[in-house]
Amino acid sequence: MRFSFIFILFITAILMTGCIGPSPDADFYTLNSLTSVPDGNIRDPLRDDLSVGLKLSDLPKMIDRPNIVTRVSDNKVEVSEFHRWAGSLDEDFMRVLTENLSLLLNSTRVFSYPWQEYVRPEYRVYIKIIQIDGMAGKEATIKVKWTITDKEGMKPAVIKKFIGNEPLLDSSYETFVSALSKLSADLSYEIGEEILRLQ
Repeated sequence: MRFSFIFILFITAILMTGCIGPSPDADFYTLNSLTSVPDGNIRDPLRDDLSVGLKLSDLPKMIDRPNIVTRVSDNKVEVSEFHRWAGSLDEDFMRVLTENLSLLLNSTRVFSYPWQEYVRPEYRVYIKIIQIDGMAGKEATIKVKWTITDKEGMKPAVIKKFIGNEPLLDSSYETFVSALSKLSADLSYEIGEEILRLQ
């Protein structure tokens, strides 16, 4: 009797495994930085006397996760199980901003926090992300509040809010992430222009 019960459990487990099947593999995504910019947008010649430090405050908890988050409606979000960031979103976002600004300002001295003790950025940019998401097949959105201060990080010279929306041509996650990269570039242009204006 005991053997029959164990045998039935064993067969049931095999059948359930066959019905469920293997889980689909996850896809991983990363933001891309600019590779070139239109003429007139690069500072020329190379100016390594211009240094910039970028510091990001904590991400909103809703998007501080490996899974990519999109909106279904104004009050409902979807956390994808099988579409994820290749690394942490905050580090990826700051890497892109740092690379973009280095290109736009034509300076090798653009740093993301934490920077070395001997580095004293001429301008410090403090970034607070309000929103990075969007509606699949409709648009991607980035909302950021950012501030430029002096070397000591005490006196604000510029306080602005960036709100960017990019239409999506399809509902794929690759298109969605590509649109976020485009918006990150738009934010980089805006910050870069203000830094040059302060020169």
